[in-house]
Amino acid sequence: MRRAPALLSLLLPLAALAQDRSDGSHVGAIPPAPPRAPDAVLLEFDLGASNATQAGRMNRDGNPSSCAAPKAYPGTFATLNYRRVTSLPLYNNSTLAQCATIVVTPAPDCDINVFASAYLGSFDPASIAANYLGDSGLSFGLPVSDPLVFAVNVPAGGRIVVNLNDSNSPDLGGSCRLTVASNELDFAPLNPVAAPALNARALGLLALLLAALGVLTVRRRG
Repeated sequence: MRRAPALLSLLLPLAALAQDRSDGSHVGAIPPAPPRAPDAVLLEFDLGASNATQAGRMNRDGNPSSCAAPKAYPGTFATLNYRRVTSLPLYNNSTLAQCATIVVTPAPDCDINVFASAYLGSFDPASIAANYLGDSGLSFGLPVSDPLVFAVNVPAGGRIVVNLNDSNSPDLGGSCRLTVASNELDFAPLNPVAAPALNARALGLLALLLAALGVLTVRRRG
C-alpha cells in the first residue's frame, strides 16, 4: 500500500505532459527561422466579436511539420467556435514541387495566442481537418517571443492557404501584427494572359476599319 503514493507521483507528471501536448503549452523545439523574404506580407488584426469563426481548433502537439516527415492531422481540440485571425493564400509558381518553409513572426505588441496551419487548395472553417497539409505545432504563448516556423510540401503550380487562428477562448480579444513569409512561395499567382491571335479575316476587317478611319480623317481636313 505504501507504493501507491510513489507510483502516483510518477504518473502525475506524465498526465500533465499529455494535457500540455493537447492544450498547448510549449512542447518540443521551434525550428530556426530563415531570413525573411523581401516580399513578406505584414498583416494587422483586431480579434473581436465580428471576426469569422472556425469549428474548434487543432491540437497543439509540439511538433512543427517538416517536409521530410509530413505528419497526419493532429486532431481537433474542443468543439467550440474559436475566432480565427485570417486565411492567407500562397502560391508555388515554380514548375517543380517545393519544400516551403513558412515563418509567422509577431510584432512586440501582439497579445493573441496565435496558431498557424496550412491547407492545400482551400481552407474550410467548418471542417478544419479537410485539406490539411501541416501546422506549426505550437502557438506563440504569452508573452509573445519566437516566431512560428514549419515546412510543407507544395506541388508544382500549387496553392496553399495559411490559416492563423486564436487558440484560446473566443471571448478573448486583442490586436496583433504578424509577418507571414515564405522564400519559396509567392503571394500572387503567376498567370500571364496571352495576347489573342488574329486570323486572316480579323486582320482584313482591321485593315478596312483603319482605311475607313483614314478616309474620314482626310475628308474632315478637306
